[in-house]
Amino acid sequence: MDLRQDSLSSLRELIRRAGRDRPNDAERDYQRQPQQAPDAPVQNATGSAQQDRRAGPPADDWSGTLDLVLRASEKLVASEERVRDLEAEVRELTESASQEIEQLRAQVADLQRQLNDAEAGRRHAEDWLRRLNDAVRERFRHEAAQDREAPAAQAS
Repeated sequence: MDLRQDSLSSLRELIRRAGRDRPNDAERDYQRQPQQAPDAPVQNATGSAQQDRRAGPPADDWSGTLDLVLRASEKLVASEERVRDLEAEVRELTESASQEIEQLRAQVADLQRQLNDAEAGRRHAEDWLRRLNDAVRERFRHEAAQDREAPAAQAS
């Protein structure tokens, strides 16, 4: 991060210096004209104007290029900061989701224990109901047998 900030600061300073050190019109004209060999024929004024047009962009376009580079680097830094923010948000969401999953797993385990306890209680209740049913039936069989024996005993 510090390296990027230093790079941006250097670019800004370079652009500031470029704005102060702009060449005057005479220097620009000299830079635009192609250099000729000493034995080359001298051209007239119209030929020179045509060459000026073909020579390309003015020499101070480099400051515009530096400005574009500076803006691009600032956008890259902003993009990197946004990526870091998004990564942090993803980490927080992942951690939160992990905690929720753990809580849900604990709840499922608790509900399974409750279900097992309820099943054990149901089996226990069924066992006691079966015993009670068996005891009642045995008692009624015993009394029914006594009731059948009692009239036979009285008749004899």
